Amino acid sequence: MKNKIEIRDLKADDVNLKIRWYDEDLPTLVESDLKRSLGWACRMWALDFANPAKIGNYSWMEEYGLLLQNAGNYQVRCLLAADMADARIGLAMFKSSFNAVGVELQIGDYTVVAPYEAEKEAESKQDTKSEPTTENGMEVV
Repeated sequence: MKNKIEIRDLKADDVNLKIRWYDEDLPTLVESDLKRSLGWACRMWALDFANPAKIGNYSWMEEYGLLLQNAGNYQVRCLLAADMADARIGLAMFKSSFNAVGVELQIGDYTVVAPYEAEKEAESKQDTKSEPTTENGMEVV
């Protein structure tokens, strides 16, 4: 039959996507990133974020494409990661900071890896800038 449409069940491996990240998926930090992640300010931020009194609090780290949540008992979970290099590096840096203060950063089954769509965001921002505006109200012809 000519017009038969074949429906395939695509798996993440078929399109080179990983739906979960584990410790072995994170890069080894370069010296400057490791030093920064172990700095006093980063360690204090990590300890404050993991404070058991703040259980349930979450933070969207837009520049890294990561969503972190305080899971209580000095455990933090990465709930969402954008599939981009900066997210992996950022996650490795957060893991280093949390480990330095005795906090467990949980990834793997807790982390959903979502496709990164920066191009669409940039296009939509350009579209809104190019629209004509009428400062004094509607134009009457």
